[in-house]
Amino acid sequence: MEIPKHFRDELERRLEEESKAEEKAEQRRKASEDEERKLREDKLRTNLGICRKIFDWKGEFLKTDEGSLLLSKGSIGIYEGGWGHPPKTDDGVAYWSHVYITNARVHIEDGKFRTIKDADGFEYTYGYKWFPSQKERFIEPREMAVCLNHEYLTRLFETIESGKVFDYILKHKI
Repeated sequence: MEIPKHFRDELERRLEEESKAEEKAEQRRKASEDEERKLREDKLRTNLGICRKIFDWKGEFLKTDEGSLLLSKGSIGIYEGGWGHPPKTDDGVAYWSHVYITNARVHIEDGKFRTIKDADGFEYTYGYKWFPSQKERFIEPREMAVCLNHEYLTRLFETIESGKVFDYILKHKI
């Protein structure tokens, strides 16, 4: 069978157009991925700056007699809100979390719990409705910056910066 020349030419033209369209789509996808990666890196850098300020505040607070006294009595709650990490569903209802200053980090070693004193950091406790809570512990600002989202960290820092954190401590610690 002989294929007409106009059919071959048109088929070749259309396949070439399709190939070019696929190349452009791939270029747009890569550009989008690069942009998204850059945004994530920028947000992490911003989060890290916020977390450093939060850790600096904690260090200054624990140098005070009041901060030292409160920490000697146990963890100090400083914030509560919704989840600071991505929830499994988007309904946003009944998610809760608390942030505490803590001076102990618990590790499982040979099947036993061991407490390290003077490893002050933060504990992020979270749950859903009445379900048991889970915990993350942050000894370094980067750990917190990677785990918690920008909006949550911003609200936490605003609570500290505004001084509302002291009202929260009085309400929940004493």
